[in-house]
Amino acid sequence: PPPSWMQMFDEADMHGMQALAFRTLAEHDPAAAPIAQRHARLALELRVNGRQRSKLFDHISLASACFIANDPEQGDRYARLALVSMGETSSHRTWDRL
Repeated sequence: PPPSWMQMFDEADMHGMQALAFRTLAEHDPAAAPIAQRHARLALELRVNGRQRSKLFDHISLASACFIANDPEQGDRYARLALVSMGETSSHRTWDRL
């Protein structure tokens, strides 16, 4: 059986993790930013209601990937979406990621 932390891990979470990994890579290789954006968008599309903190992390990944890809308008849009939801799901981890 899978470990307990994987019980809720689904396709959206996989795309969210890939978005974060490619966004981190994009800091060193900006060509990875569009891949990060694609995975973050897929994660957001697949998220079900009640996964607000995960959506917040996806918005943060997408915003920073947009900024790295020199698309400040989209980066601003997704950063604002993340900020709006911070009050609902505020935690040390969310503030740290932001």
